[in-house]
Amino acid sequence: MDTLTRDDLKYLAETENGWHVSLFMPAYAAGIDAAQNPIRLHNLLREAENRLMALGMRAAEVRDLLAPALRLLKDTAFWQSQAGGLAVYLAYEQYRVYRVPIALDERVVVSHRFAVSPLLPLLDSAVRYYVLALDQQGAQLYSCTPYTCQPVDLPGAPQGLEETLRFDSLERREHSYAVATGGGHGTSMYYGVGSRPDETKTQLERYCRTVDRAVQARLSGEQAPLVLAGVDSLLTIYREISGYPHVTPRSIVGAVKGSLPANIHAQSWPLVEPVFRQAGDKAMARYQRLRGTGLAAQDLSDIVPAAAIGRVDTLFLARGSEQWGRYEPVLQQVTLHDSRDSDDIDLVEMVAVQTMLHDGALFVVPPDHLPDGVPIAAIYRY
Repeated sequence: MDTLTRDDLKYLAETENGWHVSLFMPAYAAGIDAAQNPIRLHNLLREAENRLMALGMRAAEVRDLLAPALRLLKDTAFWQSQAGGLAVYLAYEQYRVYRVPIALDERVVVSHRFAVSPLLPLLDSAVRYYVLALDQQGAQLYSCTPYTCQPVDLPGAPQGLEETLRFDSLERREHSYAVATGGGHGTSMYYGVGSRPDETKTQLERYCRTVDRAVQARLSGEQAPLVLAGVDSLLTIYREISGYPHVTPRSIVGAVKGSLPANIHAQSWPLVEPVFRQAGDKAMARYQRLRGTGLAAQDLSDIVPAAAIGRVDTLFLARGSEQWGRYEPVLQQVTLHDSRDSDDIDLVEMVAVQTMLHDGALFVVPPDHLPDGVPIAAIYRY
């Protein structure tokens, strides 16, 4: 699986040089359907070729543009590692492929921009959480969404309890040496793993504090939930000393460090899903309160220019919605079309991208979750 970031979104949304081809398809990991994956991509490429030729591109230019994806058809190792959906982006000297953990409908888009709307659920900025897998041998942090779970670096975290104890022992020996030298009669001492329960707990607390300092530094400024995973006795100590304010009440109990990210995701998502559902409900309640005040809108012609200048704080987007048209930024003029013209862009997609690039929150919801049957609604910053 390939991680899709906001930097990817920015790149895909802002490139505009020549014709752009965006291909989407389901991609199965095993079984009879998996054998159809390359055939399915081949058919999409054939459709893209026909569209480009109809737009006036010469056959040689079309072959050059599509060549990287055509080579992909013969990459056996690539097709053996699929995650649920495949997005392929092709333009002049540009080629990107994303294997994503959500099933994508088959679709070909040929435009002056890449299409990103099918991937927006993966970038829902309001739904991100972390998992800290902890045991006496070390700590591993994971960054997760409803669909993904990826290990991330945790700078400053000790490589286990023994490393913490060795560091403490070195500090104490140095202190003991200084006392002996200054007083003339001191005796240096060596401190190892505690043999008494109270001493062992003190050492575990010191270890957990060192890990927690690394976690707080890594998650500085974050408000995302943190799920703890590990042996209950160690997690109890960590929970007591942790300074991160968003540790979830429930944990994954058991030895999980070193487990596959997919297994950690399967155990952690049910613990945080209610938290995010509550966040979405609160955001929608806020939207309802602000209706009629000028700080909430559901008219796309009003939302488009607001998103372009960073006014949108929170956006609700009905999954699968689109609206073709044009936007003139100088005049802040929006033109909507019932059907797509050759120079049109998907204005719903544009609003979503601009909201995220301006650090707004995005909620991608089922169509029946928005009031009045609208495809989009927004809360403004001002």
